Amino acid sequence: MTKQRRQKLLAQLESKGVNALLVATPENRRYLSGFSGSAGYLLLGPEHNLIVADGRYWAQCANQCPDLDLVKFRQEEFKSLVECAAAQVQGDSGVLGIEGKHMVVADFQALQRALPQGWSVQSVEDSVETIRQCKDDSELELMRKAAQVADRAFLKALECLKAGIKERDFCLELEYQMQKLGARKPAFDSIVASGPNGAFPHAGVTDRVIEQHELITVDFGAYRDGYNSDITRTIWLGRLNERNRFLYESVREAQQRAVDAVKPGKTCKEIDAVARQSLIDAGLGDYFSHGLGHGIGLAVHELPGVRSTSEVVLEPGMVVTIEPGVYIPGETGCRIEDSVLVTADGCEKITRSDYQEIGQSHPLETVGA
Repeated sequence: MTKQRRQKLLAQLESKGVNALLVATPENRRYLSGFSGSAGYLLLGPEHNLIVADGRYWAQCANQCPDLDLVKFRQEEFKSLVECAAAQVQGDSGVLGIEGKHMVVADFQALQRALPQGWSVQSVEDSVETIRQCKDDSELELMRKAAQVADRAFLKALECLKAGIKERDFCLELEYQMQKLGARKPAFDSIVASGPNGAFPHAGVTDRVIEQHELITVDFGAYRDGYNSDITRTIWLGRLNERNRFLYESVREAQQRAVDAVKPGKTCKEIDAVARQSLIDAGLGDYFSHGLGHGIGLAVHELPGVRSTSEVVLEPGMVVTIEPGVYIPGETGCRIEDSVLVTADGCEKITRSDYQEIGQSHPLETVGA
């Protein structure tokens, strides 16, 4: 599978006049080689098919990417990994592509000094990330498993949700359950934002005590086998007042409309507009302060961006989040998010935790009980 991905990359590089690409971004490196270590360079091109790594990862490289030539970095021979990688460039002249968004200045300068004469450097933006947008079947299987872990963990953690529990304690239980059920770690810093803390889109977690009748934004995901899930549910204890009920129902409707609109051929900005217009019609447009969503996979945030400026056309195999929210300063906030797979004729939700219904005084309560 990684060989096929590299072949797609080589065709793209050829169209850009690039002779080889130096890859250091962990997600791109793993996607193209299978190597999951924290440091190393891939050098890929028609005349290059190798990985440069230090002694911590020689055995791992041999196990995870046996179809790549392994160059063993030793400090006695080179000052840095990037200089060792540059020394492997073959040919009298050419263009070496780099991930310019991610390379620090010191490494760029070292690379330029170490490159053979006749070679130039060109930043190649999002070449691998563009290929990564459409997931293959093996990736989708892993993403579904990561989502299932988060869904099951949330259901289990809800058993300890009660008035008087602190945001931090509920978050600890949720993250513990994710790891107990198979996650390597949370996909990102989980959010449990109750009451006025919900007004901050990335509120984090505090020692605030969760009270009855207030909205609680819970944003979480699991990292498993290299892939991430991402989901948000807004929940509550007791009964919501008319204001909070209106906010919740408005966001829920905006999210459902946007999910229903997802299908091949639609642009990302068209999907963003569906949710945004729904909240504008509810009089809440000014409180929706971010893009509708993002791609997800090896990274939590990756292409395509689902926002008002994105012309990217949705294709089968893309997985994006749909997460409208409203944030009322000093009052409260509400966000609902699912990760959805673009299919041949629509979409499929990968995240499947239940939504709390207005008639429930607890997320686990049976409706009408």
